[in-house]
Amino acid sequence: MPRSKTFKYILMVFFFINITGCMIDNEPSIKIPTPLSKAPELKSSIILKNTPGLTKADSKPITKKKPVYLKADLIGKNATFILKAFGKPQFQRTDPPSKLFRYTNQFCFLDIYLYNTKTKKVFNVYFIETRSTDGTKTEYNRCLRGMNDN
Repeated sequence: MPRSKTFKYILMVFFFINITGCMIDNEPSIKIPTPLSKAPELKSSIILKNTPGLTKADSKPITKKKPVYLKADLIGKNATFILKAFGKPQFQRTDPPSKLFRYTNQFCFLDIYLYNTKTKKVFNVYFIETRSTDGTKTEYNRCLRGMNDN
């Protein structure tokens, strides 16, 4: 039974594939990272030294600024909210059923009038008045911005 040429070629290709497969090392030439491998650690000082324009001063934490409250934000709020927002008033007066909190800065006076609710326990902001230190009227929002700068 004569062997065909095609069969001989197939047999030779199979033989060469087997021989070349035996000559390959067991270790792959490319290393694939495993999920357990750690990422390289970066040192911030190296980044700052190698990055132009960045200094250690740029890496300081950002401090929160006080929020700026508009008149509409304060009307109806309770005394606790006002004390947290502006701190202890420079002047405080209680004339039942109302309270007055007065805050001052170099530009103006901020008078916050609070009235107690039906429960007589909670005081809420009812009226707000601003005036300059010389007694003339001043813009409300400008005075409030000045209070937040203190």
